[in-house]
Amino acid sequence: MLARNNLSPFGVAACLVIAGRCAYALTLSQPATSLAQTPVARCEFFLLMLKSHERASDYKALSAIEQVDPTKVTIEFEMRNKAHAPSQSIGSCEFDRDRRHITFFTLDGRRSQID
Repeated sequence: MLARNNLSPFGVAACLVIAGRCAYALTLSQPATSLAQTPVARCEFFLLMLKSHERASDYKALSAIEQVDPTKVTIEFEMRNKAHAPSQSIGSCEFDRDRRHITFFTLDGRRSQID
């Protein structure tokens, strides 16, 4: 007897949305062809994409620090939410040796690797 999947239509839709955002975020780590796509810009966009699921909050980058060897970008964000006082969080991106792909990222103290 096969087990039935008990996910509601809403649960399935939520899973697909999350999977789609993760796949889209992975494509953002591709190499840039223009000068506008610096490691800082790529990291900021990548981290904002990951934080975008918190719809009631607005995020604004306050500062960014780029370390050259190995390439690592650390960004400090301010979060604004109508229900709470502004708060700050820190995210970072580590790039591979040729600066083409984001290999690790840290967001709100949690570190993750991109395969």
